[in-house]
Amino acid sequence: MVPDRSVDFAFSFDSLVHVEAEVLESYVVELSPTLAQAGVAFIHHSNLGAWARQVARGRRVEELAPALRDRLHGWLEPRGMSTRNLHRRAESVTGRLVQESCGKVGLRCVTQEYVNWGGPLLNDCFSVLTPAGSPWEDELRELENRQFMVEVAHIAAQEKLYGGCAVEEPQAELRRQSGPGLGRWIKDRIRAAPGGWLAVACYRRLKTLTARHAS
Repeated sequence: MVPDRSVDFAFSFDSLVHVEAEVLESYVVELSPTLAQAGVAFIHHSNLGAWARQVARGRRVEELAPALRDRLHGWLEPRGMSTRNLHRRAESVTGRLVQESCGKVGLRCVTQEYVNWGGPLLNDCFSVLTPAGSPWEDELRELENRQFMVEVAHIAAQEKLYGGCAVEEPQAELRRQSGPGLGRWIKDRIRAAPGGWLAVACYRRLKTLTARHAS
C-alpha cells in the first residue's frame, strides 16, 4: 500500500499506451492521493482515439483482397488517411480524456506533447500531471510534434557517431578519460534495440522538465 502524498515522481513509458480508457482513468484516480503536493507524474499514453476515422478506414481496407489491400495500405497510411494500429495503441484514449480525468480527481494536466509514434498520425501523447495547487501547476501547454520519429533517428545516429570509436577502445582507457561506467553505457546504447532510442528521447524531455523546476 502506497501512503498518501508520498510519491514525488511517477513515470510510465511505453506501457499505458496499450490500456483502454477505463484502465487509464483508474491509474489517474490512484495517482491523485499518492502524489505529494509538489509531485509530478509523466505518463506516456495513447491518443489513437482522436483518429477513429483512420482506424475505421484501416479496418475496412483489411477486408479487401490481399493485392488491393496492400496497395491501399501503402498509399493511405503514409498520408495519415488510415491506420492498422500496428503498435496496438488503445483506441478509446485521447489527450482530452486524460485532461478531463485529471480534473475529476484534483489533478492538473500541465503539458501534453502529441507525437507520431511509428507513422504520420499523432497517435501517442506525453502528459505531465500534478496536484491542484502544486508549485508545478500552470496553464495547459500543448505541442503537436510530428517530427518525433525523426528526432529518435537523429539520436540513434548521434550515439553511433560519438560512441562508435569508443566501442573498439579498451574500456579502462575510456573510463580514465570519461568517468567510471561511461564506456559501458555507450556500448549498451549502441547495441540497444531500436526502442532504446525512443527511451533516450523520452529521457531528454525529463531532463528538461526537471531543470526547469529546479530553481
